[in-house]
Amino acid sequence: MTGDKLTEAKYGADWWADNAVVGDKLGIVSFATSASVAYALHAIAGDPDRANAQTAIGGIAAGGQTSIGGGLRTALNQITGAGARAATQVVVLLTDGLHNNGESPSAVLPDLIANGVRVYTIGVGTDIDAALLQNIAHATGGTFYRIDPSGSVSARKRRSATRSRRSPGSRAITAAS
Repeated sequence: MTGDKLTEAKYGADWWADNAVVGDKLGIVSFATSASVAYALHAIAGDPDRANAQTAIGGIAAGGQTSIGGGLRTALNQITGAGARAATQVVVLLTDGLHNNGESPSAVLPDLIANGVRVYTIGVGTDIDAALLQNIAHATGGTFYRIDPSGSVSARKRRSATRSRRSPGSRAITAAS
């Protein structure tokens, strides 16, 4: 993911960090050819934690291929390895949607479902694999969204116009690089 698509994905991930309420568990996983934890899943205690998450998001750089399955697996491992779990576990998958490397997303789906992890998929750009992202979201009880960076309203503008607080839970944001 490069250029406008990566920028829009980062704005979207920032939005989630901005809106994490105290007590939410938030983590950031970056994936390209492989997946890595950019910000380990832990409870948000206040604005410094949100700022640290946003710093991690800002450090995500484009490179390599796209391992959506690897990103999902790493996010799942963060959630299941975090000890006590919230009533709701959520992964927000931000990607250009073109899985082309590593573990298949369909191989991770049974484990996400078995662990009660809901995945919200956000496809950035016009050349996404909408069917894959819809399938991941539908199978886990999440929802699929599309962001077109060439549209008139950027994610940054949507982020500043739409601030809301949600109930505490465990979230692992995955962002493609």
